[in-house]
Amino acid sequence: MLSFREKCKLFVESDKVQNFIIALIMLNAVTMGLETFTWWNNCLGSGVWAIDRIFVWFFVLELSLKLYVYRFSFFKSNWNNFDFAIVVLSLIPGNGVFSCCRAVRALRIFRTARLFGRMENLRIIVSAMLRALPNLGWLFLVLMIFFYIFSVLTTTLFSKIAPEQFGSLFTSFYSLFSLMTMEGWQDTVEAVKSPYARWVFIPFMLISSYIFLNLVVGIIVAAMEDIIRQEKKKEQPDSPQDELLKEIRELSQQVSEMKELLSEKKEK
Repeated sequence: MLSFREKCKLFVESDKVQNFIIALIMLNAVTMGLETFTWWNNCLGSGVWAIDRIFVWFFVLELSLKLYVYRFSFFKSNWNNFDFAIVVLSLIPGNGVFSCCRAVRALRIFRTARLFGRMENLRIIVSAMLRALPNLGWLFLVLMIFFYIFSVLTTTLFSKIAPEQFGSLFTSFYSLFSLMTMEGWQDTVEAVKSPYARWVFIPFMLISSYIFLNLVVGIIVAAMEDIIRQEKKKEQPDSPQDELLKEIRELSQQVSEMKELLSEKKEK
């Protein structure tokens, strides 16, 4: 006989409930987008606020059931913590005392981000990006050093020729960033009429636009492959070889424990 908590757990984790919550999140995202249109607010009036509160209380009910089922273990998952924070932000009203604060109302759009924790493919992508952050941080540091070197170089060479683009270290940094993104690079290059320009800009654009950006993609893809590999290992049952290895380890532990007991008896 299942207890009430176990029944609640089966209910919350059922596919129908999960799909219903995903549909609510998507529908709520649509209604929040419609709230940006004046005609929508004029047609419904106070009904806009009522619709928003209905979605909020559905999310609060789901969160309350999860807290009842999992108790403190609910907060062991980062995705659950993210859901909890989003739902708590949703409880902040967008009218009354808080109506003057547009930032509070804007925070409600983060409910849509709950899809990252609900849909497996989105969760894998976000997890891969988070896992890649340390390596991306080191790559960003290398990129900043690279930018600094070329900023000093271009400021020294082209500050008098093109002061708007390379008049100072900061303007050079910004111009080089536009060259890396390949946005308006022709205007920047044509503004510098110097025989040294091609020997500076071509290597910079090749290294920054192709090598560094491809490294970013490669780091994220590698992190995604690791996460997918881990997910597949969790889904696949242990092979006969793995089970045999586990039994051998257990036997070795038992033998070592028996040896320790025998040695203790001999000492006594």
